[in-house]
Amino acid sequence: MSKPIEVSNIGRRQLGKVLTCSILLFCLNRQAYSHEVETNRMSLVQRDQAHVIATFYITTTDFFQPVLENPNSAQMVLVQLASMDDAFFESIYLKAQSFYRNAITFNSGTEQSVQLSNWRFIPWQSVKQSIQTRLAHQLVSPESHAHAEPIQFSVHLTSKYGLPAVRPNLPTQWGRVLAVASKPRQSWIDTSRSPEWIAF
Repeated sequence: MSKPIEVSNIGRRQLGKVLTCSILLFCLNRQAYSHEVETNRMSLVQRDQAHVIATFYITTTDFFQPVLENPNSAQMVLVQLASMDDAFFESIYLKAQSFYRNAITFNSGTEQSVQLSNWRFIPWQSVKQSIQTRLAHQLVSPESHAHAEPIQFSVHLTSKYGLPAVRPNLPTQWGRVLAVASKPRQSWIDTSRSPEWIAF
């Protein structure tokens, strides 16, 4: 009579991780065919003639693909990121920040270089939690569509020659990016008087 196979604690953990990843990938693959493709966006807001704030909204997979050693499908990237320990995830996130600081540049309408400063990225804890929450939601409700929060970061553009127009040089990994440029109209409102109309 054959002896029953004993499974060690390490084996159980590995088996559990494999099963979890398989289920997640199954759920994600089902959603990949049933929902619209997420888009990358860039918002340019001109504060004054020589100052523009650029804000990027990039999908999680596109944001991390340039710094992952073995880039995979979008579904696998999410599972890979969610399974990282905090220290390793933070190091990958910082590596991505460094990549974008070097990869993103702008030229002005006068073909002069533009100074980029005051880079701001959301905390890595928020990014990882968003990924894990999304995967957990898809695991529980495979047929529903969990809203995917893009990774947001911004940078200030300045030039002593002015910024009548800018030409962005963005990472090719992003593909098509929806660009929205605006110049806010500012006015003071005196609340002690009758309400005023604000035109768009």
